[in-house]
Amino acid sequence: MANGPRASFAQFARSAADVVSARKTVFLLGYFALSSAFFCVQFSIMRNWDMLVRILDADYLFHHGYYFEPERELLESVVIGILSFPLGDLAVYGFIVAGALLLFFALREFSKAFSIDHLVAAALFLNPFFLFYGVMNGSEIYLLSFVLLTLAEIKKGSSLAGFYLALAFVSKYDTLYFVIPFVFFLPGVKIGRGLGRLLLSIAVFLVTLTPFFVYNLLTYGNLVYTFALAYLNFSVMLPSLPYFVYNGLLELALPLGLLVWLCVARGKNLRQSLRGRTFDALLLLTAFAIGLYIYYKTHNLMVHGLSTYRWGTMALSFSMLLVAMMVTKAELPVILGFSVCSFLAACLMLAFAYRSASAETAEAKAAVAAFTSIYGTTHCTVYSNDWVVLDYYGLPAASLPSFETPYHGDPVVAVGRRARTSYELLYRRGNVAIYGDRGYCSFHKVTVDYLDRRNAALAHQGEKPEPADPCVWLFGMRPKIPALQGACGQVSALVAGRAR
Repeated sequence: MANGPRASFAQFARSAADVVSARKTVFLLGYFALSSAFFCVQFSIMRNWDMLVRILDADYLFHHGYYFEPERELLESVVIGILSFPLGDLAVYGFIVAGALLLFFALREFSKAFSIDHLVAAALFLNPFFLFYGVMNGSEIYLLSFVLLTLAEIKKGSSLAGFYLALAFVSKYDTLYFVIPFVFFLPGVKIGRGLGRLLLSIAVFLVTLTPFFVYNLLTYGNLVYTFALAYLNFSVMLPSLPYFVYNGLLELALPLGLLVWLCVARGKNLRQSLRGRTFDALLLLTAFAIGLYIYYKTHNLMVHGLSTYRWGTMALSFSMLLVAMMVTKAELPVILGFSVCSFLAACLMLAFAYRSASAETAEAKAAVAAFTSIYGTTHCTVYSNDWVVLDYYGLPAASLPSFETPYHGDPVVAVGRRARTSYELLYRRGNVAIYGDRGYCSFHKVTVDYLDRRNAALAHQGEKPEPADPCVWLFGMRPKIPALQGACGQVSALVAGRAR
């Protein structure tokens, strides 16, 4: 009698697992539809800073827009720009749905390569943290999709690993760290054949990046200018930010909790699920360690609502896939229950964010409307602390240089703070203030060149400017390996000379 309820539950779980297994395609389509809808609703509510920059960059590249950040990775902006021709202003939603479709394709290929149930992988991957942060800033869903495909091709020993790693690189430069599993795992155990496979994959990697190299060469005269500029930006910015003490990765409570449940449910039999899968486990553990390292390097970047959770998404994703390797058909109903809770939790997180996001959107729209009422046009460039949001809503804006006190030049639109300027206060209501000269208003495009901005700041501090050499940005004034910097400079000079 004591085992009656347990036996009944086990029988129910087996029956439920059989039903789900017979309808996997239906469940996967449901996951795709729900996640795509959530991502689209989230963007329509939050309009996050990084996603807006990608939209503005796409408009600049494809439709003569007026705002551009060259250090940003270009893949997402190119996708949005291409989709803008058939979809117009709805291109960002097409970008989001395409990202969700790519993710499910990547999960399918990854699941096949690592012998994981596709439905289990999707259910665990779409946890509340990934749902909330996977698309908010634009790049995570594409980044992780291409990394999953890279790992799948590494597992299969295919040179396509180089193709997907290149796409991951131009979606997020952080993925260059995945050269580590690329080099050490792709050759496999047969070194002779594996070395040839690795060299072929490196060639595929470089060929795939040809458009990236050509764009940089034709636009900036250097093969890796935008990558080097991004590296310079973050290498200078991150150490200058206040250190944010974050006691543990809260996200990792999810895989740890699932792992504890599996240990309790199956005990010593849990190890059998990993028997003969040492290569798979090591490859995923390496990806998990890279995710932790990226988190460690960037977790104090607490600006514009990026949040620490955004940087923990990669480590969390690979830890969930490690758990997925241990799940059997018998646990499938529990995993589906977990996914239901994930969607509910993500919706709750979005509900909490709704109020502040709505207030920020209302302030930006109010600022644009007030400026238009004063100057009679939005064909003016202003300076603001909320410049990207103003640009998105149709008022050309640039970042207000913080080192100039007081600032005077183009009109200033301050949102949520006072601006130090000698200009007359023309408007103030709530958190919005506009300063300027009613008789002066000019339009010019804004290209946020970090090098110019940094050198202006260094000049203001009486320090020497950064050299205009991307190879120095990458390797430093006193490189640890001078030969690498030298090779970088020689290749850049040679290619630039032939391009002329």
